[in-house]
Parts: sequence; C-alpha cells; structure tokens
Amino acid sequence: MEEKVTDILYNTLKSSIKNDEMLHALEEQLLQFLHTYTVDVEQLLMLKVAILKDESFEVMYGLGETLIQYEQSELKLRDVEVSLQREQGLRWISMLIDIFIDYFPIGTVIKIPDELIDMYELPHDTLLMIMQRLRPIPDTDYYAPYIATIYPENFTVSSELFLLNDIMIEQVVHRGYENEQDRLKVAELKAHCIQELGLKSFDAIPRIERMMTNGN
Repeated sequence: MEEKVTDILYNTLKSSIKNDEMLHALEEQLLQFLHTYTVDVEQLLMLKVAILKDESFEVMYGLGETLIQYEQSELKLRDVEVSLQREQGLRWISMLIDIFIDYFPIGTVIKIPDELIDMYELPHDTLLMIMQRLRPIPDTDYYAPYIATIYPENFTVSSELFLLNDIMIEQVVHRGYENEQDRLKVAELKAHCIQELGLKSFDAIPRIERMMTNGN
C-alpha cells in the first residue's frame, strides 16, 4: 500500500512538471533529484518564504550537507547541473510542498491562532474539527487543504465552515484515526486536485513569515 501511495505522488509530480512550460526542460533532472533525496516539507516551507523575501537559505540533509541552496535570486539543487531562477524555483518548491506535505486525518481536533480567532470573532477557547480535505474552491485556481467546523457542535447545513492551510493550525488537540487506506485516499485527492484539475493550495505565507520572525 505504501508503495502505491509513493507511485501516485511521483506520477502527480511528473505530470505537473510536464504541464509547466518553465520547468519542462528540467523534468528528468528534477525527478531524479526527488528519487535520490528525501523531501523535508518543513524546510521547504521556510525555503519558500526565503525565496519570496529574496533572502539566502539552505536546505540541509544528512551530516550538515547542503541539499538545496537559494542565493542571489538563484536556486541550486545538489547534483543538478542547471540552476532555477527565482520565479522557476518558487513554482517548483510550491509544487513540491503541495504534493508531499502530510495531512491530518478527518476527525482531528485543532486549535487555530489567536489572530484567526479574532478575525472570525470566535470565543478564544474555540476548537475546530477537520471534516474535509483537499477540496477545490469554486471559481478559483486553488483548493483548500482543510475544511473544518466548530467542535463539538453537530454539523448542519447552516454550520460555519473554515478553510484552513496546514500552517494555520497552531495545535493538534486530538488526532483522528488514520491507516494506510487514509494515506492512499489523500494521495488520490492530491492527484485529482493537482494533476487532473491543475489547482494549487491557497497560500498562508504571511502566517509562515510571522512564525519565522517571532521564532514560534
């Protein structure tokens, strides 16, 4: 089952690169890079912020060796001959994050940051429960990684729904049940949103920047 999940993610990445004219010429080298090295999504998230802010950053692996380096508006990958310019690098890193980021299972109870609590005018002890994942947002080029509702209220047609990104989740209070079938379903949903529909996750970059600036 795990091998099948990996195959789905790999094929999704391959299809996405083929559909991106700016990255098409680098397809084989980029795919080989992904086969050779393990993707650390947390470091990729920080790298994405660095690229947006045009600041130098290195993704490390193993015993302090450089895997990906961004410097002077250029992205360099270990063992890949051709470098990516800033816009190309940003699009490729965003693609990797969307495809390889892990998802919390349905039924996971979470707490969101105080700034979102205030924005939604909710009580500060409000908890949310994840009820849907990877749902296309109508009339946009994006999908919502999570859709949540207030816990422990019963869900009705009038219930308020919250579209969330992984970075917008401050704390996991209770993790829902998951197994290999769940991981396979997530991989299939990713393939549907990214490969078949050509969508991308809506960004929560301001939240990431605050986390990096504040150190929490």
